[in-house]
Amino acid sequence: MGYRSEVILTMKDEKFVELVKSMDDRVAANFFEMTEPKKRDSWTLVHFSDVKWYEDYPEVKAVEDFVSTLDEDDYAYHILGEDNDDYTHRGTWETPFNIRMTRSIDFDW
Repeated sequence: MGYRSEVILTMKDEKFVELVKSMDDRVAANFFEMTEPKKRDSWTLVHFSDVKWYEDYPEVKAVEDFVSTLDEDDYAYHILGEDNDDYTHRGTWETPFNIRMTRSIDFDW
């Protein structure tokens, strides 16, 4: 099973191209197997739902290494874990995707 997260990574289109070029073919194939990029206003967004986002996975390491080189205004990186207090955000909030974090409690009658 493992610990699962929801991850959103968005960055300027040219930075996303650089990210993909920085990955070897196998890592890129695994990365795109988990998501389909969306584009808006010169930005690209990828969303991973219910994913094991472990830093020792090659795809995650490639993302982590790459975003650590970017200026804050070039990307937004959100990781929402299973635990109520497990949320990480890096980069900007100013993207054309209006990303926001919400939690809810659902129930049946």
